[in-house]
Amino acid sequence: MRLDDPALIETNNQIDWLLSRPNVSPWLKDALTAARGRDPVELLSDLSILDCVLRSRCNAQVRSMLEKSGQDV
Repeated sequence: MRLDDPALIETNNQIDWLLSRPNVSPWLKDALTAARGRDPVELLSDLSILDCVLRSRCNAQVRSMLEKSGQDV
């Protein structure tokens, strides 16, 4: 990995910006910090699994809340 790659530099700047924001959740900050030290291929695999599972969970939670409030889903 080239540390002088412009795309990597920009991404690291974006991560730094997010980490400096008080309104970013501690959970996201922890994930971003931990991601920096991870193998990128393993990280992409984990990210795909996380996205699939948490997206399904959140959609189910929102659907359940809407059904309880009597709104159409």
